[in-house]
Amino acid sequence: MQVVILAAGMGSRYQGLKQLDTFGPYRNTLMEFSIYDALKGGFDEVLFIIRRDFEIEFRRFIEEHYQNCLKYDFVFQELDFLPQELDSASLSQSRTKPWGTAHALFCAKDKIKGDFLVINADDFYGASSYEMAYNFLKQAHRKSALISYPLENTLSEHGAVSRGICRMDEKGNLVKIDEIKKIRKAENGDIVYFENDVEKKLSRNDKASMNMFAFRHECLRFIEEYLLSFFKNHGQKEGAESYLTEFIDFLILEKSHSFDVLETQEKWFGVTYKEDKVFVSQEIELLLKERDYSFGLTK
Repeated sequence: MQVVILAAGMGSRYQGLKQLDTFGPYRNTLMEFSIYDALKGGFDEVLFIIRRDFEIEFRRFIEEHYQNCLKYDFVFQELDFLPQELDSASLSQSRTKPWGTAHALFCAKDKIKGDFLVINADDFYGASSYEMAYNFLKQAHRKSALISYPLENTLSEHGAVSRGICRMDEKGNLVKIDEIKKIRKAENGDIVYFENDVEKKLSRNDKASMNMFAFRHECLRFIEEYLLSFFKNHGQKEGAESYLTEFIDFLILEKSHSFDVLETQEKWFGVTYKEDKVFVSQEIELLLKERDYSFGLTK
């Protein structure tokens, strides 16, 4: 069962290739912790989705850390890899950055072999989250799942963030993911964002999506249809991005595919801004005192 790692982001707010930046006393990437936890949790192969201009750095990372001990493959997210029915002339011709996480999954679909887990390269999700996702996918039902975190545990002290907020029915099934931008913690401790110049509040306990999704393989049958709709509506917009959260909304509303919301008790942390690096390094140092990560940590 594969773990698909989204690693093609530009990291403009971070001002660098945060996917391969190192943290903590032994200078490890966050991906090292993710790969270790995923393999311990039952997954057995990693598929990296990267930009072609990241290839040299990523291959060097793999060779230095996983030579002959990790089953893996690469997929390149490229602007001109598009649905066949799409007229590329109808898209923004000046765009340089990738088309978002749903497009990344579209680029990888031919190398995904079965049910799979999607994660971000620059987030720490915690060991039990992988075990939870793996055990869910091993069950006989055909539902997919979103692994959620309490919103208050996913914010940055150094700027606003975008989060997918889960909306569920009375049975706990996912109904919709609201992609909310510029969420921040106000001086009084409230979690707020602006909509049409009006400040609105969110609950500390709202379930936030951190791009950790347990997908059934059949979901990939619909990714091209979703992207055709996305490009038709947004293809001329310079900054438009196709989010996986919106693809999930499409699966729920248009294809009647069910998603459970699995709530993990793990602590999430990640890097959005350069200033987050100190905090993440501190969290990793604490983590290493509590858990055994025996993947060759050396000073």
